Order: sequence, then structure tokens, then C-alpha cells
Amino acid sequence: ETGSGHIYQAQLIGDPKQILGQLMEEFGVRGEIVRDEWSTDQFPSFSVQSKDGSEETYLSIYWSGTGNWNYSRWDSSLWSCAAVEPATDDAGSSSSEGSTDEARSCDQPEPTPELIPSEAQMRQVASELFANFGLTIDEASFKTYRDDWGGSAYAELEFEGMPLPVSVSVGWDLRGQISYASGHSFELVDRGEFKTVSAIDAVARIKEGNWYGSAPSSYYENQMYSTMARDGVAVAPAPEVDAAETSGSAASTEEAYSEPAVEPIEEPIAIDEPAPDQLEEVEPQVIDLTINKAEVAMLGVWDANGGFWLVPGYILHNDQGWFDSIISVVEGVIELPKYDDLMIEPMPATKEG
Repeated sequence: ETGSGHIYQAQLIGDPKQILGQLMEEFGVRGEIVRDEWSTDQFPSFSVQSKDGSEETYLSIYWSGTGNWNYSRWDSSLWSCAAVEPATDDAGSSSSEGSTDEARSCDQPEPTPELIPSEAQMRQVASELFANFGLTIDEASFKTYRDDWGGSAYAELEFEGMPLPVSVSVGWDLRGQISYASGHSFELVDRGEFKTVSAIDAVARIKEGNWYGSAPSSYYENQMYSTMARDGVAVAPAPEVDAAETSGSAASTEEAYSEPAVEPIEEPIAIDEPAPDQLEEVEPQVIDLTINKAEVAMLGVWDANGGFWLVPGYILHNDQGWFDSIISVVEGVIELPKYDDLMIEPMPATKEG
């Protein structure tokens, strides 16, 4: 069956420097907003960097596409390093004589899991943070990760109940401080309804190579778990280890997680490589795919001017455990690159590669 679907264009909201100013206030960043050296009139970008003692911060915004902004903070004091005295032999000579590099020892920080927010707290903070910048995201939409060294919250943006191939994230360091965040500043504008091809016709577009769109990351995550389940890979959490069994057994823990020892190679191994005229042509393996399921989805497309569009498409699942995300609007609506223009002729095989 053919059909129709709406196409939406991303329209940037606000002023990039003003948004950076709001981000500076949000994260307590000081400094001067500058235009990046790689910034152009078509793809403008701005940033601000600051350093306060051992703490360095960086803010940036790219004013094209979805108006993506990023924040990061690094505190070098978490990894304290100090110079160490070089080892000496019985004759009193130093093992580092003649070397200009200073020996340094860096201590791994002690984990402080009690300072890291809970998963519920991370969802709440993330939802409130992005709401301050015009992105309404329900707390339950955030996927979280937490261990003794930090945590993170991640969510796909949605539009009219549909997941977008655009996401936001925020992370915390081992002291429970926000160490990075990434967001956007745009809205989707309806540009009209257009006819779409059938799922059967979309299958033929796979081979053409230029009808691909970006699917939301949730499709890849769901595909990964379904593929693991199909292949018999356990996807349930690993069983907990009884603390009584491992208490006081540091050696057994190291043995369980240490990599096997590798003996150093004293002399280089000579490898006989065939001459260019002796290289055998490798026959490519051909795999027949059977598309066994088609799912309607909205896919992301970036144009030559850096603009972002949301267009109708299909997620075409195959019997090999993966899928193709194919645009379904009829030909003539979107100006696509010619497939021949994308092909690069391979160089003749040589000994060097």
C-alpha cells in the first residue's frame, strides 16, 4: 500500500550567543564567548573556555541543523600525580640517567558512590535541566546508568509521540558533579503532506544506496537485544557474587579479571608478503537478504546546508538480524545525491596496501 506523510523542517530557536550565556549561568562557567576559527557563515559555531585552578570547562554551540550545544568539565585534582625518585642500583647510578622525562606516579582516586545521585535523582535533574532550555522531557523517558565512578542520563527527543534520531544526555563524575551535558535548540515546522511509496517499493531502494535516513537510536538498541537473544546470548544482568566467597580473596579477584601474560618478542618476525602480481583476487561473499518485516518510522535527513529534516520512512527488518532505514517519500520531493557520484574507484592492489 502506498500512502502519505508529513515532512518537518528543523527551525533553530533563539540566539546562539544568548543560549551560551544561559548555559554559562546554568553551569557556573566564566569566560569570553568567541567565534570558533572553523566557524563559517553557513555553519556558525561559538564556544567559551575557562580554567579555575584544577578545573577546566568548555561550552560550545553549533548554529545549524538542530542547534546542538555541549558542556564539559574536567577536574585534574581527581587524579593527583607527583614526581617520584628514580630507582638506583648498588653502584648508586640512577636507572633514568640520560632521560629528560620526569618519572611521575598517579594515584587512582577513591570511589565515592555516596556522592553520586541515585537514578531517580539523575532523571529529575536531567528533566529540569533541559526544561530550562525549552526541551520538555518526562523523567521516565530518561535511561540511566550508575556505578561507583559516576552516572549518566540519556533520552531521545520525541515529536507527537514519535522518537527522533536526536538525543540529549547529562553525566556526573565520581564526586557527584555534572561533568558533561548535551542538548539542542530547535522546533519542527510542518512543511506539508507528501505521497509515499509502499514498503515493497522501499525494498528496491536499499540497492540504490542513496535513500537512507537516520533512525532513532532506540531501534538500534532494540535490535541489539533481539539479535543477542536470537543468538543465545544472555541479556539478563550478571548474577551477584556472594561477598562471603570473595572476602579476603584479592588474589582470586585479580586472577579472574587479569589478562593472560604475553611473552615479549625478542626479535622481529619476518613476514613473506606476496608481490603485487601474486595477489589473489578475493571473491566477495554474496548474501541474500529476505525482508520479513516493515515498520513505519520518521527518519532524520541532513541537507547540504546543514539543515535537519524529519521525513516518512520504513524500518525494513531482514532475516540476518539487522535492518535498513529507508526514506519512503516519492521521488522528486527530496533532491538526493546520485549514487554514481558516491562511488570511488579503488586503486590497484599494491604491496603497501
